[in-house]
Amino acid sequence: MSVNNPNLRISLCICLLLLIVFGAFYPSLKCGFVNFDDDNYVVNNTSISSLSVPNLKAIFGSFFVGHYQPLTILSYLLDYQLFKLNPFGYHLTNLILHSFNSLLVFWLIYLLSGNIGVSFLTAILFAIHPLRVESVAWVSERQDAL
Repeated sequence: MSVNNPNLRISLCICLLLLIVFGAFYPSLKCGFVNFDDDNYVVNNTSISSLSVPNLKAIFGSFFVGHYQPLTILSYLLDYQLFKLNPFGYHLTNLILHSFNSLLVFWLIYLLSGNIGVSFLTAILFAIHPLRVESVAWVSERQDAL
């Protein structure tokens, strides 16, 4: 395969994009929970403590901190099943979601423009923009990534 092969160039761009996203947000994996909303959404939320019918009813039938966000709370429930109250797992999930969203931006711009370079630059700008930090580093802001 030559460098002029579009599939190889796309694959290289995807790998480089993922490396940049991981490198930029790796420090967030060392963070703990923030006492702004993380305690309400995760730490003190009994609805995520077990995968049960009553908890699912609460997730899909209740407001949390004044918001109806069943998908977000369901994702916390899944994280709780894997990581309990270890913040590393919740931050890792946010990082994975952000990486996936960055790949979606790359692919969408590539489909619209047909230009790998423009797609890569756009995805990088999305991925490392300061407005995205909150979505990755703050557990309670997962709804933005979802």
